Formats: sequence, structure tokens, C-alpha cells
Amino acid sequence: MRNRLLHISLLLLAAIALYANSLPNSFNFDDQALLIDNNAVHGITAANLKAVFTSVPNHLEYLPVRDLTYMLDYQIWGLDPLGYHITNLIFYLLCVIMFYLFMAEILAGAGGAAFAAALVYALHPVHVESVASITQRNNLVSGFFYFTGLFLYMRHKRHGATGSGYYLLSLLSFVLAMLSKAIAVVLPVTAVLLELYFPDEDPLGKRLSRTVPFFILAAGFSVLDIEVAKSTRIFLGFAAGLASRLPGAFEAVWAYIKMLLFPYQLKVWHSFNLPAGFLDPRALLSMAGLAALIFLIIYYRKRYRVLSFAAAWMLTSMAPVAGLVPAATIIAERYAFLPSAGFCLSVAFIFMEIYKNRAAQVRLAAVLAAAAVLISYAVTSFQRNFEWKDQTTLLEADLNHHPDLLKTYVFLGRAYVFKGDYQKGLYYLLQAKRINPGLLEYDFFSAYYLYKTGQLDAALEALKSLRKNIGGEVIDIDYLCGRIYELKGDDGKARDYYLKAADADIPMGIYLRQDALDALKKLGAS
Repeated sequence: MRNRLLHISLLLLAAIALYANSLPNSFNFDDQALLIDNNAVHGITAANLKAVFTSVPNHLEYLPVRDLTYMLDYQIWGLDPLGYHITNLIFYLLCVIMFYLFMAEILAGAGGAAFAAALVYALHPVHVESVASITQRNNLVSGFFYFTGLFLYMRHKRHGATGSGYYLLSLLSFVLAMLSKAIAVVLPVTAVLLELYFPDEDPLGKRLSRTVPFFILAAGFSVLDIEVAKSTRIFLGFAAGLASRLPGAFEAVWAYIKMLLFPYQLKVWHSFNLPAGFLDPRALLSMAGLAALIFLIIYYRKRYRVLSFAAAWMLTSMAPVAGLVPAATIIAERYAFLPSAGFCLSVAFIFMEIYKNRAAQVRLAAVLAAAAVLISYAVTSFQRNFEWKDQTTLLEADLNHHPDLLKTYVFLGRAYVFKGDYQKGLYYLLQAKRINPGLLEYDFFSAYYLYKTGQLDAALEALKSLRKNIGGEVIDIDYLCGRIYELKGDDGKARDYYLKAADADIPMGIYLRQDALDALKKLGAS
């Protein structure tokens, strides 16, 4: 017990020292839509509780437990970002503690290995996005309940028939994890791995039967999440195009492994070109490598039990984020939050194995190599926190690292426009247009600039010209036309354009379809 308290204290000190510089950061990216403009999380009230549990007030995702933490923050801090960053750090500390306790359970008698795994986890740079971004708190809250659920599951296994309370609490933790982020759906698979790699005295059939309630819950929440995603139009189906996504999923696994091994020059968006098909050389190489890795996991499952478990845990945790589920983004650092747990255990195990029962020179080399990795990870994480200061500092850092990524120019231009620096914003958007002449942003925000500076007729003319050239209905263009007509006092034309925006199929992501629907309600009320 004394060693555990010492380990936890050291882990907390390391994580606090590493992330304290993220506390002064401002709001960023999706914080505007999910938090600042989302009245349903502005305080703990009966109406807000009903909204977050029975509807999707942010019009994007159903994560009521995550939203509860926003409500509590707002109750205390209002819209001061400092308080939200403090809460993010607290949840990260809880994740690190529960990951350590879970490791201590499965590595009974090897407290040093559990501490080493948790230390790698605490310092790994791939976690910066989840800690420094308030929007990505879903990873932290879900991760906390995910590790808590696994810890309680192992406690139940250890106590047998007398541990039913642990089992029920493990199920509850799983439910809370799923209500925080859908990726927690992999927990039942992890429970199966625990039964296979860390068996107790019960027969295999009985051990596996313990996981059945978890799979039932996972199936139910998966249906719920899919229906919500369909209703918000961010998910259009799973089966369609699955065969075309598989080759990309195989390659995405290796992209995540590379990111975990070498988490340097991190960025908001990672470019990823899908292979042409199963016969694409990249796909063939990825499949062959994955098959070899799975073979090694199975072949060495007894000789290197912990390493085999860690690798299997990492791969199964990657399944939901490797592109099998249709999504606009395939590779993202935040998606590696749970898979990184298996990776960190693997790294700790390898260094501990090298160190154990070796000559003094080998032990020294192992210690120096481990120290180099940890220091490198810590320095990278610490520096990346500064880059997350606000949206412009983040994207300018990305642009310095990766000057050829079109999306960075687009969002950096948007960020400066919304800060009121139209000259800088339009400059970056013009660079984006030079890369891809078909982009709408430069022309749209040129009209937006006219709108914000009171040149309403000129803005309307520019928007209508852009709309005509596109030959289709764009949510953002139609919405802004409606907004201008409303300002001009022409409610009839404003209503027409809001209706067009509500029915439009092309989004730019600046305004949402729901914005048009809300505007129509206000016009109706007036």
C-alpha cells in the first residue's frame, strides 16, 4: 500500500508539472459550438438536465455525462476557460490514477512495472489534444470510467463470489463511459482478453459468461449512438462501403502505431490517403504486417503474456477509430487516447524485460534509453501545450510543421476572420484558394467581411454570385443571405433563405442547419 501511494503521488506530480502550462489557454475549435453557444450546458437546472439526457442540444453528439461536467463548470466558473482547463487536468489525473490501479491489478506483484506503464501513459504527447482541448474532454471522462470499469472487473475476478458488488460497479462504470464517448464500446472485448490472459479458477465458459452483460449493453448503446448520428447527419450508415474502407483501416492501424512510437510534430489534422483497394501495394503491405503482428501476439501469448495482452488490447481498441466506421476524420491524436494504454504497457514491459536479470551494462543502457524516451515525450507534451494557447497559435504551429496542408490554411483563415483580423484571415484563405481554386471559403468570407462591416447590399450581391456559380444549395451561403435580409427588415426573403438553408445538402461547417431552423423559429415568434 505504501508503494502504491508513493507511485500515485509521483504520477500526479509528473502530470501536474507537465500540464500546468495548459491552464491559461483559451477556448478552441469546437468549444464555440459544443460549449459557448450551447445553452443546455450553461448551469445545472432541471431544463438543462432534461435537454442533455433526452435530446442532442449541441446537434452533433449525445454525450450527457460529458455534458454534465460542462454544466458543473459553468455553475462554478461561468465561461472562464481557466476553470474548464482545471477540470480537464483533474480528469486526466484521474485517468492516470485508474490506469495505474488497473495495471497494478493485472500485474500483481510487479508494482514497478505498473508504475512504469502509468508514467509512460502520463507523459505521452498523443494525449495533449485530449487534455488541452476542452471539447475533447469526452476522452478524459470516458477514459476515467473505462479504466475504472476494468479495475473493478479485475477486483471482481480476484474476489470471486464475494465480489458481486465490484461486478455491478464495473457495469455501471461501463455505462458512464459509453455516455461519455462511444469508443468505450471496446471495453467488453478488453474484458474477454482479461479472461483469456489472466484466468482465475473458474472454467472458461463461466469466465466468458461474465462478459455477456457488457456486450448486451454495448449493443444497445451502439444502436443509440448510430441513431443519434443519423439524426444529426454526421453518420449515414455502417454497411455501405465497408469493403472499400477495409484496406484503409489496415493501413490506419500502422499510422496509429507510428504516431504512438514517434509522437513528434503533432498536428490537428493528419493527412491520410486511402489505398485504391485490396490489391494496392500499401494495402497488401499493411495486411501482411498486421497478419504477422497478430501471429506474434498469439504465438507468444504464454511466453510473453503481458506483452501479448498489451498488443492485443491496443489493436482491439483501434478497431472503432481505424476507419471501419464512416467518419470524415480517420487519423487523429484524440482517437489514440485509449489505444495508447496498450502501447504504454508494451513499452514499459519491454524496458522492464531488458532490465530484468541482465548484466550491469545492459541495465544501465535500458535505464538511459527509458529516461531518454520519457524526457523526449515530456518535452514534446510540454511544448505542445503552449501551441494549444488558442486557435491561431495552434494552427500557425501546424503550418510551420506542415506548410502543405490545405485544411490548415482554411481554418487559420477562418480563425483570424472570427477574431476580427479580416486582412490576415483573407490572406490565409487566399493561399488556400491558390492551392485548390474550387474552395468556397475565400469568396464566402469576402462576402462575410462586407456583411460584418455593414455593406449589406454588396455582401448580398457577392453571396448570390457565389451561389449561382456553385449551382447548388449551400447551408452557410443561404443562412447568411437570410441573416442579411433579416437585418434589412425583409422577413419574407429572410424566411425563404432560411428554409433553403435548412434543406441544403452542402455544408461548409460555419453555420449549421440547426442555425437556420432556430432563425425560422425566431421569425415565427416575432
